[in-house]
Amino acid sequence: KSDEAVDEEDARLLHETTNRMQSLVEDTLSTLRETEAEEATYAFSASEILQLLKQRLRSESDKAGITLDVESSGEAEIDNLRANLILPILLNLAQNAMEATPEGGSVTLRAEARQGFVEFRVADTGPGIPEHLREQLFHPVQSDKPAGTGVGLAISRELAERIEAELSLEHTGPEGSRFLLRIKEGHAS
Repeated sequence: KSDEAVDEEDARLLHETTNRMQSLVEDTLSTLRETEAEEATYAFSASEILQLLKQRLRSESDKAGITLDVESSGEAEIDNLRANLILPILLNLAQNAMEATPEGGSVTLRAEARQGFVEFRVADTGPGIPEHLREQLFHPVQSDKPAGTGVGLAISRELAERIEAELSLEHTGPEGSRFLLRIKEGHAS
């Protein structure tokens, strides 16, 4: 590619990343304001959360040529306040997974009820996370993506801690990566 084409591609990636981060921050701040003012009044099933996520990601996955699979097992519910914060966490994880996955690959969104917890997993078929990034993965400015800031995972971890959930990298390797979000089912204490 010519230097001009590379500069245009870098500018496009920077613009897309900036818009995505601005949207993530705005959605998160809006949700945080709502959760401080409200009480939990209804619940979502883990399956409903994944279906909402799939609807939101469908056009992105279609455009990228990536299969988006959703799997859910067990009946588990999460109150609306925590579900409102789970959605941006899972959205960020899924968007990262889609960016890491080559065309023709797949991203799997899974929810499983286990011993009073709901475990959400987001898995991709990308190349895995480079070893030098794994240690500081949830700290800002740790990204291997062009124009990436690494802020999305840091915000996601903060949101998870706010709702007493655990967010971790469960596995990474040449066949892909898998993140785990684990939260108590039911209503917040």
